[in-house]
Amino acid sequence: MPRRATSCPPELFPLGGYNTWTCRTAMLESGAGPKIVDALTGLLEEVGGRKRREHRVSHGAYARTVLASNPLAYWRLEEWGGSTAFDATPAGRHAAYGVGIARWLEGPVSSAFSGPDAVNRCVHLAGGCLSANVEKLKDKYTVELWFWNGLSNDLRSVTGVLFARGNDRLTIGGSGGNAGHLTFCSLVGRRAMCPKTWNYVALVRDGAHVKVYLNGHSEPDLEGMVPVDDTHEIRIGGGANHPETFEGKIDEVALYGYALTSEEVRRHVLLAREALAPDG
Repeated sequence: MPRRATSCPPELFPLGGYNTWTCRTAMLESGAGPKIVDALTGLLEEVGGRKRREHRVSHGAYARTVLASNPLAYWRLEEWGGSTAFDATPAGRHAAYGVGIARWLEGPVSSAFSGPDAVNRCVHLAGGCLSANVEKLKDKYTVELWFWNGLSNDLRSVTGVLFARGNDRLTIGGSGGNAGHLTFCSLVGRRAMCPKTWNYVALVRDGAHVKVYLNGHSEPDLEGMVPVDDTHEIRIGGGANHPETFEGKIDEVALYGYALTSEEVRRHVLLAREALAPDG
């Protein structure tokens, strides 16, 4: 029996898989899904006599704390569609999604992210990454994010790139060495991470001095001196001219124009853990 195309999100078509291609039994273009949903919602508005409710991303204690810390940008990654990852700060430093993503998956389970009455959502990177050009980014900065690696640590030479800024690359080691450990340039982390678990990482650069914290430990997972790269472009989940894209879920990406302290890093993780759901 031939399969027919359904009204799936357009970003899933490049990924292939069941019911994500056009075919003569349906004659739908790849962008048909949002058009169908919008048309049906419009009909429901007409019949019901009310406009649709505007979707708003709610902020729990973790998100409010990040915003109060004055980041350069904070991408919560809860978009339903489109190519833009919206910045939650007033600065509006939006990022761009590359081809190869899936949306609206469940992020790390804690009411601290989106509050007790909302499900925290995230994006799944499957060949795609996020990119942004942040003009105010200098030689002091911090990037923090939550990640869920979907690959075995011995599947590829480098399991994946979490963050890149020019020659600055925060990666997960693979079969080529340091499997399951964080690496930053020539520096290697102390702790191995298990695939398919949520982890928190904060990369703190104070000039040439680099520290990377993992899961709220007060001591850095890795630390050392690395020359500064002053490019303004950053990537989450990949790097320019690097094939080792991150394959998994990313959430709550915050970029600061200063170096967070170990106490601030630890506080962020504790906020999330103290509000864990009963089964989290």
